[in-house]
Amino acid sequence: MLKLTKLLGTLGLLLAAALPAQADDVKPTAAPTATITYPDDKAGELGNDDYEAPLTVRFESNTQANGWTPYYEWRITRVGDTQPFLVRNDADLEYTFLEHAQWEIDFYVSFVQDGDTIVYDREPEKPSDTSHITRMGALLDSPFTLSISDSQLEFPNAFSPNGDHINDYLNAKQANVRGIVEFEASVFTRSGRKIYSWSQPKPLEAGWDGTDHGRRVPDGAYYLVVKAKGADGHKYNIRKVISVLTGFREDGESANP
Repeated sequence: MLKLTKLLGTLGLLLAAALPAQADDVKPTAAPTATITYPDDKAGELGNDDYEAPLTVRFESNTQANGWTPYYEWRITRVGDTQPFLVRNDADLEYTFLEHAQWEIDFYVSFVQDGDTIVYDREPEKPSDTSHITRMGALLDSPFTLSISDSQLEFPNAFSPNGDHINDYLNAKQANVRGIVEFEASVFTRSGRKIYSWSQPKPLEAGWDGTDHGRRVPDGAYYLVVKAKGADGHKYNIRKVISVLTGFREDGESANP
């Protein structure tokens, strides 16, 4: 009977070795992703385009720990620098890029369980590594990269707030606004009285609609003063005369027949 019991025990061990690994034996891993959050609450994957500041990106580790304890490290580095600009140790990272530069964002993670460590990074094996440390290489073939472009800000010389839905607002030229992180604009009468001020170069409707306390202003010249700053550090001090032309229509007809 004793021999039979030992035989059954041996068969059990052999069968256990032949069975597929259970969930507890599955190695931990992660699948890092990067998603851009746009001002209109839409989201999109980070690509190779040039972006304008401020740019908010959410980096997620998407960890599958499988019972192991994870230790995270996100590194944000300016291209050309030898040391990271920012290091964070959370599972996920959300960061708003405000500075003009090219950036690399890399991700490292270690998993620890019962004295064993699995490391995902770009470091080669070290002499100090013990048999309990397994280096798996980096999870990303290359770091995430993005480029914050030069800033740009331009204003028209005139607008026509006549209700035809074309040039009805005074604001920055929408196709020429990039990387503006600080902005303040004001419109004054020729006598120096402030009529209107606003703090957003986008959208167009955030600008001046050609009214003074709800009443349409007369056609003529008004003074625009803008102070702004780009993500590249460029400071804008714009002072110019703006013409209000309510009698002008894009179709060439008079707005005041």
